[in-house]
Amino acid sequence: TQYSDVSSGNGVYCTSLHDNATVTHVKLRSQRLNGTIPAALSSMTYLVYFDVYDNQIGGTLPTSLFSLARCETIDVSSNAISGTLATEIGHMATLRTLSIGDNAMTGTIPTQIGGAVRLEQLLAN
Repeated sequence: TQYSDVSSGNGVYCTSLHDNATVTHVKLRSQRLNGTIPAALSSMTYLVYFDVYDNQIGGTLPTSLFSLARCETIDVSSNAISGTLATEIGHMATLRTLSIGDNAMTGTIPTQIGGAVRLEQLLAN
């Protein structure tokens, strides 16, 4: 499937790269998903958009999530995610939007977030 417009609905979108299908967008909003975000997500090295808004995902955000060098949007809001925001967030030079609100997260925003130089929106509460 060629990625065209992630606003069109839920799904996993791919693009063809060197004759291989590569996952670029994951949008699974309000799908009643549970469990945790797997650390193996970091193997999706071409992932640009990750959105699991309004599910029942728990656990902590894996630090490997912040190694996604091309990721521009992460929306994990309205879940049951706990823990703190890892300092590795500062490694995300392409991140534009981070939405972590309406979870069970604690602590403060780490100062290393300054390394996310393209960050335009941080939605947290």
